Amino acid sequence: MASSFLETLKQNTIPDNTPAAVDVLNEFCGAIREYTSERLECWLTPGFPVNLGQEWRVMLKPKSRNYEQILLRAYIPLDGFPTSLDLYGEALTVCRSETSLRNNLASFLKTKTVLETILFLSKQAA
Repeated sequence: MASSFLETLKQNTIPDNTPAAVDVLNEFCGAIREYTSERLECWLTPGFPVNLGQEWRVMLKPKSRNYEQILLRAYIPLDGFPTSLDLYGEALTVCRSETSLRNNLASFLKTKTVLETILFLSKQAA
């Protein structure tokens, strides 16, 4: 027996374009791992789905340590953009394209406190 809910879901016309933004975040994590000579683990973990999209957390963890830290949160809608970044725990940074997402993440990495966090956590892996 066909459910009316199933029929509603089958009528979905929203394309899944989240991979583009998720790929950028994975590349971002790869750069952190390479920069720290793999002493710092960096990965994405899904959080909660909210009105802005699926929450993705960029996680950091020193190798051989038993704690992890959220570096930033990204909210990615199913159609990919605009992606919203929670970089500083304040106002969200809205990225309307892949280029904007890359530029905002690069600017974030240049922030003194972010660099200090990466370096501090990397030293904890020794």
